[in-house]
Amino acid sequence: MTKRIFIVEDDEDIREMLEMFLNEPPFVVNAFANAGDFLAGLRAAPPDLILLDIKLPDGNGVDICREIKSLPAFRSVPVLLMSANMHYENITTDSGAEEFISKPFDIMALREKIEARISA
Repeated sequence: MTKRIFIVEDDEDIREMLEMFLNEPPFVVNAFANAGDFLAGLRAAPPDLILLDIKLPDGNGVDICREIKSLPAFRSVPVLLMSANMHYENITTDSGAEEFISKPFDIMALREKIEARISA
């Protein structure tokens, strides 16, 4: 069964690397460079998991996560927040996200976390 992952990352290199690494069965990846495009995509096709950068050019991932989690249709969609700023270690409580991923990250460990969240 195909699982849809949404990646929201403004750094083109990181976004493309994640998209290339994760876009293989059973995953289908939609990647977005900013919050506006992501929110438009969210209305078009709901994902099974969201990988969301905190610092975006047009929004804050923490606020976006709170907004998503307040909507009944997306409450159960796992959100993994990402940031290079280590001060966000306890951000999951405040945002409603399932997990915080610190950049730089180990790509294999990240895939394992995604697989565990989607199959849960």
